[in-house]
Amino acid sequence: MPLFRYHPMKNNQSGMSLTELMIAMAIGLFLLSGVVTVLINTKATYKVNEGISVLQQNARYIIDELNKKLRMAGYFGCFKNEGSLGTMVNKLNNAGSDEYDYGNAIEVWNATGTSIGSTYTMTATNPDATTVLTNWQNNSGANLPSMLSGLAIPGNDVFMIRGSDGNDIPMAQNNNAAQFFACASATAGGCPDGSTSYSGLCENDIVVASDCVKAFVFQISNLQTTGGGGGSSCTSGQSTNVVHSKVATMVPGNAEGSWGGNNAEDTIGSEGNIIKITSTAYYVGKGSSGSPSLFRLAANSTPEELVEGVENMQILVGEDTDATADGAANRYVDGNLVSNLDRIVSVRICLLMRTDSNVNSTEISGSHILCGFTSATGITITPVADKRIRHTFSTTIKLRNLGSSL
Repeated sequence: MPLFRYHPMKNNQSGMSLTELMIAMAIGLFLLSGVVTVLINTKATYKVNEGISVLQQNARYIIDELNKKLRMAGYFGCFKNEGSLGTMVNKLNNAGSDEYDYGNAIEVWNATGTSIGSTYTMTATNPDATTVLTNWQNNSGANLPSMLSGLAIPGNDVFMIRGSDGNDIPMAQNNNAAQFFACASATAGGCPDGSTSYSGLCENDIVVASDCVKAFVFQISNLQTTGGGGGSSCTSGQSTNVVHSKVATMVPGNAEGSWGGNNAEDTIGSEGNIIKITSTAYYVGKGSSGSPSLFRLAANSTPEELVEGVENMQILVGEDTDATADGAANRYVDGNLVSNLDRIVSVRICLLMRTDSNVNSTEISGSHILCGFTSATGITITPVADKRIRHTFSTTIKLRNLGSSL
């Protein structure tokens, strides 16, 4: 009988050597580092794509917003504000101010240093607004309106649109002294302050009443539903008394509170209508996050931040310079170089948009040309170098209520 028996498991490995363990750990770390690298790169790519997506979405929103508003510039119902076709009488206080002068449908203030062929270099990533209104000029050499003091950022053009801000409301009866009667229906709580609106009209609104030949701009001091006052001409049998009294506490208020009646020159017939109108300025200001944003500011209102990431905005005006106007732009010029405001037929809006945060892995520097293909035909903007991604956008909008061919 043998002294030792054979045990088949005796020589099997029961553990790992230190060398083998270190090799296994090295391989594991190598694979893990690859996974981490892929994850980091994927996250970086996602961050870039998300930033670009938001940037493009913001640009589309701006262009859509401005398209709708600019196409309504100069719309006052059937009345066309051209001297030979009719007369617009402004009954407001401060009728000659930029906020309440409805004689010009659009006005552009060109920012100093941003004319065609020039280069504007930004000195801050998030520049501040200024109270220096002389940094802008319109075609008459006037500076930026005081309503924008401390709101607009230098180096960005500013424009103001004037025109309809509501629907046409049919007249019910000729105006009578301090009253107009319109076919307007009441909606409880329809006004921003919770009071009753009348087909979209509220007290303190500025409106234009016209009969296609003449028009009167005034501020509503009171609105009253009445069964009289020509109510029979309205579908509902009711009409609304649109009062335009002279009230000292109203802003801007009516300079004249009692007009019309038997005076044919101051009377709007029952074939006329009433429309709410406003003057709205668009500008680049400092947003709530500190980043430059596009704002709008309606007269006698507060600023509204629309979209952030609008680093620069330039505006060119299309002017019909033909001896016989045909409604087509022959040239595009800076807002301060327009020779005839009545010949403005289109507007070109150019934007430099940026992502909200640093999304690129390396710092980016360089210039961007707006409203042109070369530095000679456009405006060159040089932002502060950082890791944000930037793109330029532009659109040309036909002003359908302006121009002799429209």
